[in-house]
Amino acid sequence: MLHDDVDNRADILDLVYSIFSDRPLDVVATFLLQHEQEHLSGTAARLFTAYDEFLGILGDSKQRKHLDKLEGGAQDRLYENARNISHRFRDALLELFFDETTELARLTRLYGVF
Repeated sequence: MLHDDVDNRADILDLVYSIFSDRPLDVVATFLLQHEQEHLSGTAARLFTAYDEFLGILGDSKQRKHLDKLEGGAQDRLYENARNISHRFRDALLELFFDETTELARLTRLYGVF
């Protein structure tokens, strides 16, 4: 077998490392850049805008402390904003991973949905 060959172990480890060393959003960004599809540009913009907005909330110590102190989050403007951002992020991911015009939908169904 390939993995039993001592000469191939380093190559296999390098390959595995290169596949799994990128952060998930870096992998998504690379995919979008490599498979430029006009119809996915809006999806990409929504995805990364929502992610950036969410990080903006978490990066603001005042807002983060406010969220940390919440119990339940009902009727809280900041909580609702963060929740809406997370829904926009989720919806953009669903658009991307289940886009029927790329191979990604088939691969998502085949390998990502159990």
